[in-house]
Amino acid sequence: MADIKMLNRGNDPLTFFRNMESLFPSLWVNYRKMTSASARTALGDWPAWCYAPMAAAYALVGRAFGVSGPLDAKQVSLVPIVATIAAWRADKYVYQFDPTLFEALVEQYLDVDAALPSEVLLNLPAHGIYIDTLDLIPNTLGVFVFLEYDVNNGDKELRFFLLAENKQTGFALPAIHLGGSLLEGLKETQRQADIGAIADLDVTEVIGVDIVSLVKRLLQLVLYVCAENADVISATKPIKKKEFGEKVALSPCIWHAGTVVGEVLRAYHAKEQKGHASDSHASPKPHIDKAQWHTYITGPKDDESQQQRILRWVSPILVGGDADSHYKGRGADSDKRN
Repeated sequence: MADIKMLNRGNDPLTFFRNMESLFPSLWVNYRKMTSASARTALGDWPAWCYAPMAAAYALVGRAFGVSGPLDAKQVSLVPIVATIAAWRADKYVYQFDPTLFEALVEQYLDVDAALPSEVLLNLPAHGIYIDTLDLIPNTLGVFVFLEYDVNNGDKELRFFLLAENKQTGFALPAIHLGGSLLEGLKETQRQADIGAIADLDVTEVIGVDIVSLVKRLLQLVLYVCAENADVISATKPIKKKEFGEKVALSPCIWHAGTVVGEVLRAYHAKEQKGHASDSHASPKPHIDKAQWHTYITGPKDDESQQQRILRWVSPILVGGDADSHYKGRGADSDKRN
């Protein structure tokens, strides 16, 4: 029955999505206009990995309220919500992690390789995704993740929006600036939090967790999803239909992450509890090693504009134990940002 429960949880972001889109009856018609060729010329063009910049969400919230000038605080709070559901709408990807792998990943949040380039996050499998965060964060169910491009200055960001337990609201978390190393991006995230530049900084009082530390934990999950050879398999394949000129999934597309890896970790833990792992000659305990995050450049060597930096877990994904015989890597057969 656990699988049925998880499939039901996969509908949590859809409930929020429906609740929010109902507040803006003409939202998708207006978004279609905003992302047209003529609108891109007026607003400023943006890369394919970004569905639409938050400047578009800001303008559409203003239009919904009949405001042509600056928005008030309540209206501004709706901007990240509109941007979030717009990025998630087409594919409706939901990632559900094996609990054992989930724990292993979020526990290594302090181990950010100084040389790991932030651009690997541009390989997000869709414009926007949702990750079920299990019981990691009090009073919440999961987190939406999407990529933002600032048409004014060219800044790139990875943005997070927590889904509240009531499925009626949520909280914007500080973004990770992309452009240099991930470590540099996280330092900027910390700087924004220190100067109080985060609109929902009081979210700490609601969820009882330091938000910068939380962002670092969530980042580990996103990195795994972005890894080319991650252990990710499709659990559902929803039908798509055309709405206002765009192909849109009618229901969430659920992906299971860590099915094989979780089994390997649990097998070792069971063996260890029986005392078989206490032998002095036993294999090292299987674990997620930060050294296993590796980046590779693909594309023609003589044309940097056609090159792409991708993230991989070097096989075996686990260090020690019988991991090599259990895990060879399974990638998601994703239709990235189609």
